[in-house]
Amino acid sequence: MFTSTAENTISVGPAVLSIAAAVILGLIIGISYMMACKKDGYGKNFIVGLVLLPAIVAVVILLIGSNVARAFSMAGAFALVRFRSAPGNAKDIAVVFFTMAAGLACGLGYVTFAILFVVIIALVMVVLSLSGFGGRNGCDRSARRTEHHRPDHQHGSPLGSSHRQ
Repeated sequence: MFTSTAENTISVGPAVLSIAAAVILGLIIGISYMMACKKDGYGKNFIVGLVLLPAIVAVVILLIGSNVARAFSMAGAFALVRFRSAPGNAKDIAVVFFTMAAGLACGLGYVTFAILFVVIIALVMVVLSLSGFGGRNGCDRSARRTEHHRPDHQHGSPLGSSHRQ
């Protein structure tokens, strides 16, 4: 049992279970992401981050417990962290929130719910990606734009080729 000077304790057994479950769920999410992004490619660092993030979130939740002052202190500390990478696409952002939710559930002790949640969402992510859901098709509005060609709009000049200086 870990004790604190603030009269709070973290039981070793539940803490180890939460962190281990978070790491395993992070591995499942990382593998699912790799399967879903085979065609598009993915970065090794991003995958490692996906594996570690649930465990980190679980530890933060374990440390915060039910202490509101600690929660605000942690929020302030995390607000100081500046991410130096580009935000990425919508799927990457969704997967980051997915991993954070898994870590949050584990840290709060809802390991069974976290397992169920991760399995369902990971399967949906892989099936959607492998099925081509959301891919471009003939109904893409940006591909169907047509330019209205007028005789005076040739060669990139609005005045046409006969009015060049």
